[in-house]
Amino acid sequence: MTRTKWIGILIGTLLWAGLGRCAQAQTVVVHSNALLWAAKCANVGVDLTVNDYQSIGVTGLVTMGDSWIKKMNGSGLQLDYRFWFKRKLFQDFFFGPQLGLYHYRKDGEDSSVQRHTALTAGFVSGYGWMINRHWNVDVTMGAGYLLYADPNQHHKFVPTNLGANISYVF
Repeated sequence: MTRTKWIGILIGTLLWAGLGRCAQAQTVVVHSNALLWAAKCANVGVDLTVNDYQSIGVTGLVTMGDSWIKKMNGSGLQLDYRFWFKRKLFQDFFFGPQLGLYHYRKDGEDSSVQRHTALTAGFVSGYGWMINRHWNVDVTMGAGYLLYADPNQHHKFVPTNLGANISYVF
């Protein structure tokens, strides 16, 4: 079996395992990654609970001006699924797949502007702490494949997410 089929089977199995136990009420979480803000990248995300130990989240991000690494700026969306091992949402260790879609603009050496799209697919893991009933802090680390085209199509294994998220639980 190909690697893509195995990943699909793993995601399907995790979601199927969660169908037996539904959450009492839908929980909505709004979060932001403080490390991305430090790197001049505005971001905000929303997580929805599937049940007492699974959540699905989407995060939007956009750079605030040109990057200090290269003459480049961009925007993107990240979609992630988290399985919380303690079976209590937003507490203890989590693990799950993550996908990302990004659009970026890069200034060339000859004053040309190049626009490109990049995709990421990988896994994210981390640890979360409930500070009180409404506030949560979690640290995350993700790694996976980055597929981009400038001007040829390339792919490589890279860190896809590094963060310290501050969350508000509704």
